[in-house]
Amino acid sequence: MFLIFKEVPESVLKKQKRNEELALTKTQELEAAKKKRVLSRKLIFNRAKLYAKEYENQDKELIRLKREAKLRGGFYVDPEAKLLFIIRIRGINAMDPKSRKILQLLRLRRIFGGVFLKVNKATVNMLRRVEPYVTYGVVPESVLKKQKRNEELALTKTQELEAAKKKRVLSRKLIFNRAKLYAKEYENQDKELIRLKREAKLRGGFYVDPEAKLLFIIRIRGINAMDPKSRKILQLLRLRRIFGGVFLKVNKATVNMLRRVEPYVTYGYPNLKSVRELIYKRGYGKVNKQRIALTDNSVIEQTLGKYGIVCIEDLIHEILSVGPHFKEVNNFLWPFKLKAPLGGLKKKRNHYVEGGDAGNREVYINELIRRMN
Repeated sequence: MFLIFKEVPESVLKKQKRNEELALTKTQELEAAKKKRVLSRKLIFNRAKLYAKEYENQDKELIRLKREAKLRGGFYVDPEAKLLFIIRIRGINAMDPKSRKILQLLRLRRIFGGVFLKVNKATVNMLRRVEPYVTYGVVPESVLKKQKRNEELALTKTQELEAAKKKRVLSRKLIFNRAKLYAKEYENQDKELIRLKREAKLRGGFYVDPEAKLLFIIRIRGINAMDPKSRKILQLLRLRRIFGGVFLKVNKATVNMLRRVEPYVTYGYPNLKSVRELIYKRGYGKVNKQRIALTDNSVIEQTLGKYGIVCIEDLIHEILSVGPHFKEVNNFLWPFKLKAPLGGLKKKRNHYVEGGDAGNREVYINELIRRMN
């Protein structure tokens, strides 16, 4: 008896290394973004807390000063105002050009328009000139503080938006590069397959395809005359309706389950084209127990980002290659709702090898997917 040790191809090792590097980079980016968000939220919360405390202290100080003045038999005089609020109350009828120019400088171009203004000699002189057309009053100190706080919050918001924009740009680049890598990988796999087939032919043999890792199962029959065990298995497979479809990893347990429900389903080995078309055309994700269309990569990143899956191409690659996070990705995908096959089914009660539709149809499942997608 001879033992044959098959060397792992260099392309597979490179792919594994590349995937590890990409996953590590993405994890680091996600952690950095998360830390930044947490710090930003803490900063905003602490500032709001400080401002609230400051306003409270100001009110307490004002009450104390008024009480002291009353006890001494005097009265409290408010400090000189720093801010005015001006409202325009008249139109341009019989208005001289100088007043019109001042109102334009004050940005009061329409009736009932209002602006804040800092109190100084120049602004007081301007207001005297346009006094018949406006009304104004002193703005309390608390309003000034509030305005300052709003400016700081607006600045923080702008910084967050800029950071989000940069993150989107980086994310797009990452998605584009990954899609490019996957396309190259699929192309190399096809070339390798052609090379192996040619080698086998030259040696006078034939090429045997490796054992499939992925199945696509479609339910083709209802519950009539179905035993409870088969019904339970179909529920476990999430095939609760006719023409529902799911991906499944090939192992001993799944093969045994499929044997039990073979009269009610048809299944086979989907190729890249079938997987891509199914996910792009009929793909829905499960987010907070809700069925959400995969129209945006953010839906995928929100749920599967922790596994390094950030876009639809990552999703397709993980399903097709039956990667380490296949279970999480497959659970995220909502069972596919396919239409009735174009041209109908032949005999649902008979096995595929007997001219029917049920059971394993291997690679010919792809033709059925085209008719039902």
